[in-house]
Amino acid sequence: MTENTTRSLEPGDPGSFDDWPPGFLDQLREMSHRSGYTKLCHVCRGHGGWNLALNQYPLRGNPDTADHRHLFAHRRTQCDHCNGWGWLHPQDNCPRHQLQKIGNRGRSLHIYRCTSCGVEREIDTSD
Repeated sequence: MTENTTRSLEPGDPGSFDDWPPGFLDQLREMSHRSGYTKLCHVCRGHGGWNLALNQYPLRGNPDTADHRHLFAHRRTQCDHCNGWGWLHPQDNCPRHQLQKIGNRGRSLHIYRCTSCGVEREIDTSD
């Protein structure tokens, strides 16, 4: 494994999906399909997120296994295109959401709209 200290990894970069557990991906697929999300997310490729950087945190006594590295060592992010589901609604044809803030519905509830496809998202920052 290598350490990335210069920039964050993007989906598809070497290491971006290292140590993601297959069982987790199966659970995401099953939950997504039950909710009608049956189109594979082209950004995260069904993972629901990716590693931003590898081996950024110590394992703190946990065994050096793929599961523990995934949970404790790698800096990860959730996919902002599929909201971590790994799958999309069949009619979603946006190449990648470019969200722009358009307003608030409360102190920490912000409204964003994609400049490409027009979809709106509520994001709770709980600040």
